[in-house]
Amino acid sequence: MRTNYTLTLSERLVIDGDPRRVTTRRRQVGAEARAYGITRTERTEKFAPSNYAGIEGYWYNGSTELIRYPRSAGQRYEEVENPGQGLLTDPTEHRTIEGMVSAFDTKAGTRERLPNGSYLVRTGELSRADRIPGLGYFVDPRNATLSLVVNPRGFVERYRVSYSATIAGTDRQVEVSRELEVTRVGRTAVRPPAWAGAGQSGNGTD
Repeated sequence: MRTNYTLTLSERLVIDGDPRRVTTRRRQVGAEARAYGITRTERTEKFAPSNYAGIEGYWYNGSTELIRYPRSAGQRYEEVENPGQGLLTDPTEHRTIEGMVSAFDTKAGTRERLPNGSYLVRTGELSRADRIPGLGYFVDPRNATLSLVVNPRGFVERYRVSYSATIAGTDRQVEVSRELEVTRVGRTAVRPPAWAGAGQSGNGTD
């Protein structure tokens, strides 16, 4: 997307019937994804794998990264000069969404036109299960469902995918759900976070 927007991504894991991890990432993306900021929260119980190595906050303006680590690591800040593309290789989630949609047979599902002109698509038919996002620790995905809202220009405004799987190398069962929503289109400002002052003076803690 050429304009700016806010992207909220939530993931939930239930292992052997017990909720084990809930992660929420709120990402503010600038026009053409030239700048973005991330606020990440995670509640984990007895489950080790964690995206972004525990990073709690992140901001990038096209040349400089500011990284915030959680209090368990001493609330450390880090500033890195990076004239490339920052921490994320897919800040807009475009490639992830494209791969996820290709994992399902959307033609076998239902399509409903919404009052605003967008379409709600639902399906439970897998065509390429290996393309479901987040399969790194899990195998044998099954009972998968996908619902997504697509605007008339083909842009995915929100989606929810869920599936059952087995944790690799074990017989433990996991239920995974992942939701994404795009809001504040054209109204999102990618400003330095409130904690940026500590990082801009070099590595530090508070």
